[in-house]
Amino acid sequence: MTVIVANDTPDAIRGMLKRWFIAPRPNVFVGTINRRTPLTWPAAPTLPLASG
Repeated sequence: MTVIVANDTPDAIRGMLKRWFIAPRPNVFVGTINRRTPLTWPAAPTLPLASG
């Protein structure tokens, strides 16, 4: 399972995330990534994961 919290992201990025993930709350996306999920998100920044 993958959870993405997308605060302060452009509408275009959130729109792309809505294609493959469920949004139980605004700016929170939940889903799974498998071989068929395209991982071509050129505009998504690479950020360090928060721990804790």
